Amino acid sequence: MTRPVFQLVIAKDEFEHITQRVNEMWQTDFTQSKVIDWGYYYLCTILDVYSRYILS
Repeated sequence: MTRPVFQLVIAKDEFEHITQRVNEMWQTDFTQSKVIDWGYYYLCTILDVYSRYILS
């Protein structure tokens, strides 16, 4: 039986390529929440890294 190979990813304090202008880099996050007796809610956020403005 072989051992699974894991790659450890560590968060950094800042980006490797720092942005110089708006819309150069975006971050996305998808979240799913279940509400009992109702269903699921899905939240998708898109963040502009330079301005820290939530686009959607």
